[in-house]
Order: sequence, then structure tokens, then C-alpha cells
Amino acid sequence: MKNRKKATIDNRTTVDAKHNTKIKYFKELKKSLPGKKKKLANLKEQYANLNKKSLREFTDEEFILKNNLEDSIDILEKEVIEIESGKEEKEYYQNTS
Repeated sequence: MKNRKKATIDNRTTVDAKHNTKIKYFKELKKSLPGKKKKLANLKEQYANLNKKSLREFTDEEFILKNNLEDSIDILEKEVIEIESGKEEKEYYQNTS
């Protein structure tokens, strides 16, 4: 006869472990900033090159690309501003103190 008891797994984490995870997240976020800025610069350059062309000469694909670039630029700009301001990190410390 086999023992059919399942081992119980303890998924509890300490407050300190959760805090360390959050701190690691904020550090990774700050490390990603130069990459995001570089990507933003590339997108802006693509957008500027696309805008050199007259709108009348745009193909359907170029209109789609222009709209996608505008959306991507807006999203990245917001992310960069958010990271630079440290708003999320400040809110975390404010709420946990």
C-alpha cells in the first residue's frame, strides 16, 4: 500500500521578501531607462523621416505606420516620464511607511 499523502507546499512570503522584490523591480525599471530613451529616439527619427513626405503621397501602409509610431512614441514618453519622476516608487514608500 502506497502512502497517498500530498506534501503541503508553503507559499507564504515574508514582508521583507515582498519588500525586496519591490525594490528589485524599481532597480530594474531604472536600468531599463536608457534602453527606453534610445528606442524613443529611434521611433522619433523614423517618424520625422516619414513626415518629410507629403501626406498626399502616403500609401495605406505608411498611414498605418505613422499612426503606430505616434502611439508608440506617446506610450514610451509616458513610461520615461514615469520612471524619471519615480512616482511609483514614491507612492510605494509613502504607502508602506
